[in-house]
Amino acid sequence: MAADPSGSGLLVSTSAGQILRLDPNNGALVSVAGAPQGLSGDLMAMAPAPAGHLLVANRAGVVYNVNPQAGYAASIVWSNSGGALLDVRGLCADSLGRPVVVDRVGAAVSKVRRVNGGQLDLLAFSARGLRPAVDPLTGEIFVSEQGAPGDTGGEILRIEAPAGSLRSGHYQRNAYTTYPTGDFDGALAFDDSGNLYIAEGDAGRVVATHRSSGADTIVGANYGRPTALALAAGTPGTAGPPRHEPLRPRRLCHL
Repeated sequence: MAADPSGSGLLVSTSAGQILRLDPNNGALVSVAGAPQGLSGDLMAMAPAPAGHLLVANRAGVVYNVNPQAGYAASIVWSNSGGALLDVRGLCADSLGRPVVVDRVGAAVSKVRRVNGGQLDLLAFSARGLRPAVDPLTGEIFVSEQGAPGDTGGEILRIEAPAGSLRSGHYQRNAYTTYPTGDFDGALAFDDSGNLYIAEGDAGRVVATHRSSGADTIVGANYGRPTALALAAGTPGTAGPPRHEPLRPRRLCHL
């Protein structure tokens, strides 16, 4: 999910290979992109990119650049013709606008990889990583994790100096903290002040971690399973099914 660059609502990717525009005022949904614009597959993740564009990735590892100013036309940034990406779970643009993909490569591990021209750069390994986001103040990449199988909750992986000598480690604030996330949630978002918002799917809530103090505040709760998160003017918007309803379409929004 992402704010529509045109300023007319939220954009929601679906497992049916479409991008829908949601009007948060009345809940109306309109399809703005799909196969005619060049998209296909289970569109697992979407993120804002430079120049008002969007990055979109399907679960099979194809990454698109979508231009809302050109009728949402999609061009392929990474075709994954060699099958290097196996099971995409999350996507963001780094501080230079390059796609960063979280790829589940095994039952207990994910790889955080960056599309860099015609190659994939390995940034870090992750304990069942899910969704990435970029700190607007430092350019560091944060990734939500489920943790190792059997763990009661995941953590946040921080990848430092993504443009230079890479280092990664868990984001430790005042104390060890776990985040109850499932297979397809754990969405992250930063506001302009560098405060971090986390969608805890298993807990049905959104938590804000304040940069200055490290304190957590619940900013939204009683969701069925929030699977995506976008920040815009006003209250954070979340996406996910209402309680006791099936998961597909995966990103049908309710605010």
